[in-house]
Amino acid sequence: AMTAPLLTLVALPLLPSLWIICRLISKDLESIQDSNISDDNSTPTTSTVGAQLLLFIALGIMGHIGTNKLIPSIKYYMLKRGISGKDLGKKGTPKENDDIPEALGIVPGAIFLICLMFCLVGYATNHPSKLLDLNSALLSICFMLFLGFTDDVLEWPWRYKLFLPSVASLPL
Repeated sequence: AMTAPLLTLVALPLLPSLWIICRLISKDLESIQDSNISDDNSTPTTSTVGAQLLLFIALGIMGHIGTNKLIPSIKYYMLKRGISGKDLGKKGTPKENDDIPEALGIVPGAIFLICLMFCLVGYATNHPSKLLDLNSALLSICFMLFLGFTDDVLEWPWRYKLFLPSVASLPL
């Protein structure tokens, strides 16, 4: 459990960002109220910058929670399947012979892709011309995640490790 001073130190760098988000939301709420008061029957846009930022932050928090919940169960499964190794940095310590799961990067990578897809849905509705660029970036990230997982499982030779990332960057 985190103590109060440590929690304060962790949260302190976030204060400027939170202040900017609160300012954006208050300006958006004022513009919505002004448009509701005006005589013309125009409807205010609901996907404002502040609301999108709040949704992205909420999505990031849910991704963090999902990653923290999934890692222990996937760790158990990886150790059970024998996809593990030894931590060479722990030589001479009591944890020297503990098995460490190797392919756990797939968990935060998959959660990141899921969160990114949800973010892209909200962003692409407002900027459809950018959809091709966003999908090519998503494809490169997927390929690199796949490459990292297969490297942990299949132990690729270095000649492939040097060649395949350049292929993954082709969509960019």
